[in-house]
Amino acid sequence: MVFSLKHESAMPGWKQELLKKLIENRVLLVIGYSGFDFEVCPEIARISVESVVWNFFSQNDYERSPGFNHIKNTNINKTVLLGDMLSIFSLLGHPISPRRYLSTQSNITSLLQNSFSKDELLLWRARILNTMGNSRLALLSIDGLRPNSSTSNKVVLEYAQALFHHGKYLSASKEFIRAAKLSSCPYEKLHRELDACDSLRCFGSYRRAYSMLKNIRKEIYLLPPLDVDLRSRVLLKELLILYDFYKIIKKTRLSFIDRLLRNKSALLIEQGAPLSLEAGRWLDFQQYRFWCERFNLNASILSNQGGYSPLPTKKGYKHLGYQVALLMEICERAKQNRSTSNEIDEGFDLAKYLGSHPSCWKIAQIRSRSFPAQKRRWKQIYDNYLKKCEYTYSIRVQFALFGS
Repeated sequence: MVFSLKHESAMPGWKQELLKKLIENRVLLVIGYSGFDFEVCPEIARISVESVVWNFFSQNDYERSPGFNHIKNTNINKTVLLGDMLSIFSLLGHPISPRRYLSTQSNITSLLQNSFSKDELLLWRARILNTMGNSRLALLSIDGLRPNSSTSNKVVLEYAQALFHHGKYLSASKEFIRAAKLSSCPYEKLHRELDACDSLRCFGSYRRAYSMLKNIRKEIYLLPPLDVDLRSRVLLKELLILYDFYKIIKKTRLSFIDRLLRNKSALLIEQGAPLSLEAGRWLDFQQYRFWCERFNLNASILSNQGGYSPLPTKKGYKHLGYQVALLMEICERAKQNRSTSNEIDEGFDLAKYLGSHPSCWKIAQIRSRSFPAQKRRWKQIYDNYLKKCEYTYSIRVQFALFGS
């Protein structure tokens, strides 16, 4: 059973060899499969299949399939069949009488309510909302669990995550540290400290964030065996801190230091991306693709060691369902004048619905600078949402002068 992305980590070698033996140089017929997995479809794209015939129920299913997107960009011969899969069985040459499965469970809500307590359902709801970046609804859910007085590290963790997406970075860092203190597992403790480190970075306390990261790095190597999950996250957090310095250097146009930082970032990506795959951290792997683009690096460095190639940024984040990252991508395209006015407005509406105050002020700032006719209105929106976020004074000055 797969109930966590970690259970869909990159295929181990023996599975890769078995899959290759089964489908290499053959026609692969795919029926009743969405392609929403993370590890199988990228492997198919790497195998010399004669051709792929893939049946989708509708045009919408075909267009939404991340798995087919992996195959679409290869030289493999591809045929798409649209329609009810039951009609395909009559073409296979064997007498088959398929029947539709009709579930006897008509009320999933009652089943869940009878199987879990109210607190368990609230925690589950908050966790799902946080994975999407919906801090507004996550905070409403977690409020029922009294997070300020809770001694459950799971409750405090979800509260901290919701605060982080809400732009309350300093408050989030304190809650992550509280979750770390409530954790009995040393690995769990370090994961929460990494979360706190990221919150401090976003808050603008770079020195504290980097100091914490160095201490975490030391502690990891004192814990046998080395935790792949932690190591991949440490490298990503170091990359994020490096990018904050890179943004400053780009503005100063010091090309020599710019080149050094880009080389360092490439090394971190080459080391971290394979580890994130091994740990099943698909969001981190997609983040490496995003930061490749931000550092103006070729995304091919992600697969230099035989690893998977992540989907293009927008498609990859849609596959993961992480809305905050999609907003980051919208902001990046808008700053490069690659977004329409409607796309920016839709991004703002989504950010407002999610309660992502950082995304709200960033989009409003872009809107006020790009469309002078509406500058006054968007400047007021920018000021309103920026005040709702927690930043150091120096970072606020930087945002006012140079943007996000």
